Amino acid sequence: MIYRIAIRMPSHHRSAQRLLFALVAALALLMFSATAVSAGAAPESPFPETEPQDPVPLDRFCISGMVINHAEQPLARWTVTAEYEGVNGEYETLTDETNSRGQFEFELPGPGRWALEVDEREGWEGVTTTRLAVYVGYGHTDCIEVRFKLRELITVVVLKIDEEHTPQPGWTITATPGHGNTFGAPQTEVTDENGEASFELTPGPWIFTEEPPGDVVWWRPISPPNGVHHLVVAGPGPHTIRFKNMLEKKPKGCINVTKFDVPPDADQDSFGLAGWPIEIRRANGSIADAGVTDSFGQITFTDLPYGPYTVHEIMQPGWEPASPTHYSVVLTSRDDGCKDIIFYNKQLPKGYCFEGRKVDATGGYGLPDWEITAKPLEPGGYVPESVFTDGEGRYRVYLPMDDYRVPGAVYEVSEVIPDGWTAVSPASFLITMPEHPDICVQAPVFVNEQTKYVEDDPHCTEPCQAHPGECRAVHVVTRGDSVYRIAGRYHVAATSIFRANPWIAKQRNYWLYVGQKVCIP
Repeated sequence: MIYRIAIRMPSHHRSAQRLLFALVAALALLMFSATAVSAGAAPESPFPETEPQDPVPLDRFCISGMVINHAEQPLARWTVTAEYEGVNGEYETLTDETNSRGQFEFELPGPGRWALEVDEREGWEGVTTTRLAVYVGYGHTDCIEVRFKLRELITVVVLKIDEEHTPQPGWTITATPGHGNTFGAPQTEVTDENGEASFELTPGPWIFTEEPPGDVVWWRPISPPNGVHHLVVAGPGPHTIRFKNMLEKKPKGCINVTKFDVPPDADQDSFGLAGWPIEIRRANGSIADAGVTDSFGQITFTDLPYGPYTVHEIMQPGWEPASPTHYSVVLTSRDDGCKDIIFYNKQLPKGYCFEGRKVDATGGYGLPDWEITAKPLEPGGYVPESVFTDGEGRYRVYLPMDDYRVPGAVYEVSEVIPDGWTAVSPASFLITMPEHPDICVQAPVFVNEQTKYVEDDPHCTEPCQAHPGECRAVHVVTRGDSVYRIAGRYHVAATSIFRANPWIAKQRNYWLYVGQKVCIP
């Protein structure tokens, strides 16, 4: 089928003519395509055919990271190595250097376990580990990220001298982080025999202070004048600062004590007694130092100021002294070495016995000639004879070694209270004998005081005020008074007031009422 289209247009319409021709050409092409389809011909693709392509893998074997310092700032030009640690196959060791932002990156030749390590430099240490392992496998499109954190350590030496420039050992120097030194930590060192203390510190502001040893009784800072150093620590170091002081040292004395066991046979060797308590007392009776002997029966007391002392051994149950129990010692600057003190003790024979003491509540002095009795709690038990206290108020009761009733027996030990005395402690105690012969059993201490005559008080239901003749003073209670306030006014112990005025204990909360009379012992 042939179509013929004739169109006539004026010559002055050339643009419209060209547009019309284009429309006609498009219509002809459309009609040709429709004819071809109706005839069964396949349409041709406007794009050229290409060969099929293999799929592109998306997995990436890569490790990236950073190297920073302890203040979390990047470190440039640090070398990091990546070493393959897999078991199948080997790869070359890779290296990279951190950039200005502290970053590094490794494109790895294959998957597996890789160890990364940052190089070691003198004066630096790891805040985190400086070598780490990472497993790089499939399934990653980005790099695995790691980080190394390091800190720089700068040596700071502190020199301690006195006004004569003599090095001072034993001074405690403390370095404390200053303002803004967020990641620092306080450190303490003690000056050595050269008067030096060495620190390894991170960069930043630090504050240094000093403390004297025990042999310094007085000191005043010379340089720095306030005794405090402020130092901004920066590399590379080392830095040296100095403390200079005017000072006065405590004189040192020394006492060496040895404690010996006296053997039963004079031909036998004497051995040191371990664990024996020893006290060093000042002239006023207070304790300057104390301790126990070592495995060889020895103990040494050092750093004692010059002056007079007494050295005391503390007696132990089952022993009796074979030498004086205390010695007087005077320590002076003329002494050459330690003063030597030796104590000897002899072990008491083993057996069945108990011992104790009877004391006066006033002053704690022993009460002599005080009768002590003991009776068994088991019917038919062995009954020992009564004993009497000696001049120190001490007593000892022996029981037989060949009586089956004694081992493990329980006894009631009692004091016989004479007229004119009142028990402060219980008047009887229970003690138990050992199953086998041993050292004497220690009984509790009996405490008594003289009985005081009392008069009636209108506020009490029974006699409750000590006789004025036995009182140093009689205080009339006013508003606001208490036992402790009255005791402080008269410079006596509150317990003494309670003992001299037993009626107070019967009043609610130990209250005192206006007008009551209190005996001041």
